[in-house]
Amino acid sequence: MEKKILLLFICALFAVGSLASEGVKAKTYNINLDTDPLHRWDDVIEELYNPDVETFIQSLIKQFVPSWLKLPLDFVAPLFLKRRGDLGQEIIGISKKIQEMNPKTSMTEGMAWLLNEIYVLNMGCTSIVGEHEDSHIIHGRNLDYNWPAELSKITFQASFQRGGKTVYHGTMFLSFVGIPTGMKPGAFSISYDERDKDNTLAGNVLSILIGRMLPSWEIRNTLETQTTWENAVEYLSKTSMVAPAYFIVGGTENNQGAVLTRKRTELVDKWLIDTSADRWFLLETNYDHWLPAPSGDDRRDPGNAHMNALGRKDYSTETLFSDVMVENPTRNKHTVYTTIMDSKNDVYETTLWP
Repeated sequence: MEKKILLLFICALFAVGSLASEGVKAKTYNINLDTDPLHRWDDVIEELYNPDVETFIQSLIKQFVPSWLKLPLDFVAPLFLKRRGDLGQEIIGISKKIQEMNPKTSMTEGMAWLLNEIYVLNMGCTSIVGEHEDSHIIHGRNLDYNWPAELSKITFQASFQRGGKTVYHGTMFLSFVGIPTGMKPGAFSISYDERDKDNTLAGNVLSILIGRMLPSWEIRNTLETQTTWENAVEYLSKTSMVAPAYFIVGGTENNQGAVLTRKRTELVDKWLIDTSADRWFLLETNYDHWLPAPSGDDRRDPGNAHMNALGRKDYSTETLFSDVMVENPTRNKHTVYTTIMDSKNDVYETTLWP
């Protein structure tokens, strides 16, 4: 099923059509990590959840979840989520809050859990980390998905705070507790691109059952627990996960840019910025960087051309956005959002493309 959806996604990705000339800045919510995780997302849900969102949730469940699976999933989920610490408690709390607002909702604990898995299967992405001539690291990512109009309505920035101080940022979907795009001010930025190789639903479910975490959950763990770019790269190189992934990690100093190509349980490749070799930026989509990009989904070569045309001297948060991330096909009809990150200067800006 997921392969069929992915093929439809690739075929549609470069469909001819006009793109909105201007995006919309994502709203930012402060998420208080000092509060009970069961109620951590209440304010966001109260503002974003509505009948249209419920319709979208129902459509996802109908498309991805066989009717026979719903009952056993709803039985197992509470037991499983209680063993997942704060993130599991957050999913339980999200489900309970939505049920409080709409007793007829499809958002049971089992469905809330499964939606986090569904997001992993079908993300198309472009991530770029580059270094200006003054050693300034800037990181951008576009997230592409099959439902950009619907997802843009439930996409927002979160500033996670502890003791009244922001400790990290993330770009989030409603009900999604992992972080596919995030930044720790003064330390590092991370984006997660799907790696299609060996990314099967059966393999992912098996990985969940034996206790592994989603890649986006591991990013959130990294933002919570690691303090430097080097620590983040080491952690994301070694952790075991539900699905294969590319982790793109930017830092604050010279040559602190990496693309980590991951299997579920091991590192396949570590690709680093090396300004002494004139490799001042790295661009990752959804395919191994050492192999040719597929002709039906080549976002890599146009993106590289735009970066080389921009040049290292003129590389900035503004030009990365205006000269690269919004250019076709880096931005396309399926792009939900663009996030620009500068950890050194605590710049974190997400633009939605409704």
